[in-house]
Amino acid sequence: MATEHLIVESFSSGVNAYQITVERDLTKFPRTIKGNEAFEKAVRGGGFPCTVVGTGCMIPKGTRLTLIPPDCSSNPNPTPVTYSWGYFGGNSFNFVPIIPSSEWTHGSGMAASSLDKDFAHRLEAKIKTRYPAFQAYVTSQLSPFETEYLTDDYNYAARITGDLNTNFSNSPPAFDLIDLSIGENIDEGTFNKTKFFAELDQLIATIPKAATYTVMLRSSFWGGHTVSSAALQEYATLHDYLFVDFSDRVDYPAYQSDYDDAGIARHWNDDGHELIAERKASKLGITTGSSASSDFVSQTDEGWSKTDDNLKLKYIENDLIKVGFLRDTGAVIGYAAFKSTNRNLVNDYQVDNALPGDPRHGTVFGDKGRQWMWKGSLYWTPGSGWQVVPGKNTNQYGFDTGGNVVEGGSLGPFYDESEVLASRIYNHPKYGQMFYSKIRPRVWAVPGEYVDIVEEGWAWLQGTSIAYFSRQIIGPGITNPQMIYQARAQELPCLYSLAPFTYVRMADANSAPWTNSYVDRFKSDFSDNQNFTKAYMTPECLVTHGEGPDSVTVGLYTPGIDRGDGVRVGLNSRFNTGQFVGVFGEWDDNASSYVNANPLVNYDNPGTYENAGYIVLGTSFSDVRSKVNALPRPDQSFDFDFTTDNHRWWNFDCRMIKENGLWKVYIGDVKTDNNVTSANGIFAAPYGAWEASGIQTIEFDMKVEGITALWLEWYKPGEENDQSKVHRKAFTGLIGDGVRRTYSISTADPNWNGIVTSVGLRATKVNEGLPITNGGHVIPYRFRKV
Repeated sequence: MATEHLIVESFSSGVNAYQITVERDLTKFPRTIKGNEAFEKAVRGGGFPCTVVGTGCMIPKGTRLTLIPPDCSSNPNPTPVTYSWGYFGGNSFNFVPIIPSSEWTHGSGMAASSLDKDFAHRLEAKIKTRYPAFQAYVTSQLSPFETEYLTDDYNYAARITGDLNTNFSNSPPAFDLIDLSIGENIDEGTFNKTKFFAELDQLIATIPKAATYTVMLRSSFWGGHTVSSAALQEYATLHDYLFVDFSDRVDYPAYQSDYDDAGIARHWNDDGHELIAERKASKLGITTGSSASSDFVSQTDEGWSKTDDNLKLKYIENDLIKVGFLRDTGAVIGYAAFKSTNRNLVNDYQVDNALPGDPRHGTVFGDKGRQWMWKGSLYWTPGSGWQVVPGKNTNQYGFDTGGNVVEGGSLGPFYDESEVLASRIYNHPKYGQMFYSKIRPRVWAVPGEYVDIVEEGWAWLQGTSIAYFSRQIIGPGITNPQMIYQARAQELPCLYSLAPFTYVRMADANSAPWTNSYVDRFKSDFSDNQNFTKAYMTPECLVTHGEGPDSVTVGLYTPGIDRGDGVRVGLNSRFNTGQFVGVFGEWDDNASSYVNANPLVNYDNPGTYENAGYIVLGTSFSDVRSKVNALPRPDQSFDFDFTTDNHRWWNFDCRMIKENGLWKVYIGDVKTDNNVTSANGIFAAPYGAWEASGIQTIEFDMKVEGITALWLEWYKPGEENDQSKVHRKAFTGLIGDGVRRTYSISTADPNWNGIVTSVGLRATKVNEGLPITNGGHVIPYRFRKV
């Protein structure tokens, strides 16, 4: 039976910290979204006996886990779990210095793109989110141990004691976390378990340790090491050490790195190094979500009764505003009001037309497609009206829903609720009172369907602003033969507000930002259907809607929020507005106003994506403006890392697919219309509001194949499809041989001025206009201003 020992709870009581472990049957609970959810539900419901780490206390099967330490009378004073110093000893996955005259031109864990991207330094960063003073010493001095343990040739005095004395001036720290990352160089043919165990004893004894310490081992990343990996797990069990299993990722194709040298290439790429760090951190009870997002950590469920109407909403509040999250619509915001008036500004249309047999038939309940969907309504291709549910479709071709999940639930008459997997209100060390939720959004317009997508969100208050950070986790289950792997316009987020909010404003595209020059974006020719304006790229990353210039106003501002590691996410300057049914009514009526952040995002690829922004409440239009002026201006960094999922670059008329851990953009895809064969692919940055004067040269670190020239194309603020806002210049000198190079291009051009909302690469070929091969592609690594 394939099993894994997992920490399923970490909590504190007084000065003591505790961890609970349980054995997971991977055949019954596989590592998939649904498997993880089923396992978590079973554990929380008392489906397993558990052990309190370090105490020997057993929690019997049938006990529902809580955050209250169990009675461990056999050890009433368990040792606190805390980490100050880590000894990260291993082989080439830990560290390899520069190798002269080779492809390996930097020092880090082998095949990681930089030192901060290798697993050891990512693991250190994750541990710091729990223990900020933690430091790790990273070494590959255990690589010889993997072979020399058998021959008594391993020099403990030199490779461990001497190495530490050299690097710590003869005063090495006492390590309380020892991570032994070995296995790839062990010879299975001559493996001797008895000798191996004895030498491991000496190895661990030689490392200077604190009075209380944790040891962690793992299985091999490479094939052909099943015997030694099983022995490492056995050794860990015998000594009550932690063990991290990677048997499901042995020689995993997506983690193979892109080097010509076979020895380097066999090591894992950045995604693989991230997985190593993620699993090791999880084994220590530290969950940080996506890489380095230290401010936004997944939380355990505190419960949310579905029978108590008093708990229909959960609230966070301060002296000025109160915000409520609805249980029965995917934890969307269903209530937002100034405490001075208690007037709900959110449209939560109350409907009563559920299908016969539905428990809500004949009662009144919230429409599942309204409210403030702060985690987002997500779309993926093909976008022809068909859903990614076998044998079912929406038949809403006029709406062009395509693949779509909605945070609140499904379209009537189904009104299926999106499932709340976890929710918690807790005190965040930086932001104070924080609401967390994790949901499975429903597929829109088909009854009772989910797909392989989960959304997480964190929301907190800053004065009269609601700040939010969300994570969209797209699983492999959404892929289907119809997908065209290109971007779609998203509702990320979307706000259904009071119907009288018809005073809709954005900064004028033809004026300098922050100069109080606006355009009216109200959709006057509305109907019972959701008629929207064209998308508009504003130089301020802000849209507002309210009852008038001197009346209550709500703004949506998306300048990018620092996720805790210096990286800002959520930058967007593309918005859409609309009006539904009418212009009169209150929170529970059918009529509503509408605004959204409308970025172009490619969700056809499984991965973890992030978004963030502010919903700003004001007593007037000028009040919202003043509050926005106190928040950060739009992100100007223009530095995109394509070793992660969340680069947010978008594509049209070509495919962008993640293959073997690398993003591949088939910008040279060609098509034939009316006997004209053309290539018109675009690969462009997320919509922002960049000051053109701050970007004079752009550096493209990429591989190019089948292409020797492209266009650098950029967009100025304005309405979508306004060709007067599109500019380009030739990008020549590309070498289409598939070798990774760094290209630089000057932005010097008469039209490169003011604010630029997006910039990217365009392939334009009509018959033989440009030397582009069909299927010609680029593999991006990093694009940035220099």
